This record gives sequence, structure tokens and C-alpha cells, in this order.
Amino acid sequence: MPCKTDLSYYNHRTGAVESSHSPNFHVVEDDRGNLLFKSKADGKLINVNITLDTCGEKSTRIRLKRNSSGLYRQIVLFEHIVGTGG
Repeated sequence: MPCKTDLSYYNHRTGAVESSHSPNFHVVEDDRGNLLFKSKADGKLINVNITLDTCGEKSTRIRLKRNSSGLYRQIVLFEHIVGTGG
């Protein structure tokens, strides 16, 4: 189950929304109300709006669909690569 120490989550069952900063990311909201994660390492933004085609520079979105056990409806993971990159 999601917990309050996660970077962000929405619990469909309870309607609870939580977000908290981590050692690697700040959780921010843009002027249109979009939830963004800002990397503390390189300052790049990750847009976690799953209706968009892309989520940000050097970032990848991985969506896990509902599993047969019914433990979750959807999980979305974001991978952000930090490095100097030539």
C-alpha cells in the first residue's frame, strides 16, 4: 500500500492524495495545477500527468496495469537518468 513517505500517490479507494519531498526530488505544482517532480541533481522537471505522451527530458514512464489480485488499479513508475552525458 502507498504510504506518506512516498514521493506522491493517490489512493483510489480512499481518495487520499499525498506528496512529500525526498532526498532526490522536490514535489512542485506548476501554474496550471500539474504535479511535477524536480530533480535536485540536475534541476530537470518530470511531469507526472499520465495523459501526456512524454514526461520530461531524460525521463521514462512505466505504467503497470491492474493485476489479477486486485491489490491495485494502476501503478506508474518514473525513471530519471542523471549524468553528464558527453
